[in-house]
Amino acid sequence: MRTWVDPFIGIYSGQCLCGPYLPYSLVRLGPDTIVGRQSTNGYGYGVDGRIARFSHTHVSGTGGPSRYGNVGFTPFIGPVDAWRSSPLAYHPQDEYAEPGYYAVSLQPEAIRAELTVTPHVGVHRYTFPAGTGGAHLLIDAGAVIQWEEMAPIPVLPGDKPGEWTQEYTGASVGGSIEWLSPTDLVGRADCQGGWGHNYPYSVFFALHFDQPARAQQCAVGMDRVSGPIAVGPQSKAIATFRLPDDPAEQPLCVQAWVGISYASLAHACASLAREVGSDHAQATTSPRQSSRHESTASAQAESFSPTLSFLPFDHVRTAAAATWDQALTAITVKGGSVEQRTLFATLFTRLVCMPTDLGIDDEHSLWHSGTRQFTDFYCFWDSVRNANQLISLFDPEREAAFLLAALDIAEHRGWLPDAWIAGHYGVSQGGSTIDILFCEAALKGLPGLTRQDYQRALAFMRKNALVPSPDPVHFGRDLRDQDREPPLAYISTDVPRFSASKHLEYCYQDWCAGTLAAWLGESEVAEAAYARASNVWKLWRDDLRCFAPRQPDGSWLTPFDPDQVKQQPRLVPYFYEATGRQWSFQVFHDFAGLVRRHGGPEAFVEVLDAFFAQGHYIQKETLLHIPYLYHYAGRPDKSAERVRALLARAYHATRNGLSDDEDMGCQSGWYLWSTMGLYPVMGQDLYLITAPTFTEIQIKLGNSGKHLLIQAPEAGPAYGYVAEVRLNGVPLQRSWLHHAEIAQGATLTFTLSPSPTSWGYGMTPPILPLS
Repeated sequence: MRTWVDPFIGIYSGQCLCGPYLPYSLVRLGPDTIVGRQSTNGYGYGVDGRIARFSHTHVSGTGGPSRYGNVGFTPFIGPVDAWRSSPLAYHPQDEYAEPGYYAVSLQPEAIRAELTVTPHVGVHRYTFPAGTGGAHLLIDAGAVIQWEEMAPIPVLPGDKPGEWTQEYTGASVGGSIEWLSPTDLVGRADCQGGWGHNYPYSVFFALHFDQPARAQQCAVGMDRVSGPIAVGPQSKAIATFRLPDDPAEQPLCVQAWVGISYASLAHACASLAREVGSDHAQATTSPRQSSRHESTASAQAESFSPTLSFLPFDHVRTAAAATWDQALTAITVKGGSVEQRTLFATLFTRLVCMPTDLGIDDEHSLWHSGTRQFTDFYCFWDSVRNANQLISLFDPEREAAFLLAALDIAEHRGWLPDAWIAGHYGVSQGGSTIDILFCEAALKGLPGLTRQDYQRALAFMRKNALVPSPDPVHFGRDLRDQDREPPLAYISTDVPRFSASKHLEYCYQDWCAGTLAAWLGESEVAEAAYARASNVWKLWRDDLRCFAPRQPDGSWLTPFDPDQVKQQPRLVPYFYEATGRQWSFQVFHDFAGLVRRHGGPEAFVEVLDAFFAQGHYIQKETLLHIPYLYHYAGRPDKSAERVRALLARAYHATRNGLSDDEDMGCQSGWYLWSTMGLYPVMGQDLYLITAPTFTEIQIKLGNSGKHLLIQAPEAGPAYGYVAEVRLNGVPLQRSWLHHAEIAQGATLTFTLSPSPTSWGYGMTPPILPLS
């Protein structure tokens, strides 16, 4: 399946990465372009899409202000000071990418750049053409992806001082770079800014060239400094491998290996030895013996053993390809069109791009607890829609590790994270959505989690619901309405930002807490949580048939237009990033009540038809489940029809092939699930069934050695409806599955039809009724 992957899909519209990375790797190496406002992936487009550098840290598919893009490399030719006289930037030509490898010709100088990676090391190869004077590399410790224009967020009545003032662009705030020898460089980049928070973070790096630099320089900003070290923001080094007046009869090839660490310079050095050192290399520094605060390079010089040699570029590239070959065996497909197979394989690589695996007491140096840690949960609010569910199926051990890491964060920092980025909480977009995943994990019996773990999780879930957060922008809930006498049973307009959508999300999180409590046998806790969850209907307006903002005195906010879009700024006024009508299908714990309030199944089908016909649906995180809601009206044929149309409309094998930010795997997850003929209900143990687009799908079920096999011999463009489903040979009349029915291995066999059938008609998935 690796040969089907096209890393350029969605790099513009979805802000995905085209540069090399491995599953959950720390190093995500790739090109950064010069544009008016840099994309979060570094690779934007517009009036000036020239490549400015190649940097080692990136996020993939995220929105908001940019982050990372640290430790940048830019090759150049000519005078050694050419980097100071004009910005170095090149037009890309002959770009090529595959999993674990990227290459481009930088024009007009015709420098060939090639990149590959290990989990903690970026490997570069630059080929300078013959016939040109000078061959240099600029190493920029202060490189960072930036938005050039940042508008302050208006302060609204009810905002706490300093809560919402500015979205933060990236900046270099300190650092250093030092030559240890003509072949070795070390340094540190101190940066801050980006979506989620403005706390500083450090990136440590250790660099080895395959040949000595003929000349070595350092600079801070645009000013050269004497000596082998530069200290301060925007520290740089310039390595010269061919002097301007040297003969240039042959191309010159330079290789560089760059160890990257978020913990220390010692870790960066050790990663070089461990991951790209030859069989004879001996690591002299253990990655578990160093301090986050080590910042002087000279003390680490011994980490570069004089006898240490490094694996050549092509060897590392081959190993990266083998890693992806193994990873892509998790789900294999047969049939489908070339574009469908290309999208499927590519979007799988996006699903496992983030978060970053920091190891056990290794790269996470804030504390050591024996728990595997991760960073760049960017964020659960996105991935909870479908991405975590797919990982739970083919890699349940990994999903359990995510949840245990979140518990460990809560026990050290006080609250469960909704986003966790560079050692700090990111913005919470709707409470603590990870509550949903703990409930789901218990219902599914996820391996690797114990009853004690769920009890710990429930305690923090109750804290979210009952204890006002000192910083609800970043964790917990805004519970100011609970302080009233009597307390309000809804989130009122006194909560200045997206009060109505917060109310909907808090209520489902309460339902998940109640369900987990019931699973644990804590009936009183469950009853109280279910009571809070049932308050979801306090914001329902029968006259508008949608949820609406309500004032503290109980009156409805007027005037109110459920179709009004206020995205400037995008966080206000009452619904987050969508309209009231779009949010009014967010009642996961009571879809039956939603159908009833719309007048019953037939009327609800008409409502959904109108919603799509009038253009209200967009391929946005919070709307991704809506095409499947026909199931709750007993019409799985309508779900199948709608899903097929959206697959064709919203996904293409092009650079603009996604219709929104990829967002932590949720856009990829929607495509993968929908083409497999299943779709998860977040927080529950249900999968809704629709027509697969591939003739055969095989999913590994973690480390169990068992598989889920999905067969659909008629699958193709003309066969979009389900006529029959057999589970292990037994006819299945209902249009959903429970996780337990497939978790131990199963065969799901479809008979498809070119026209709607009565299969599943009139049957609706189970749900706990709250009204």
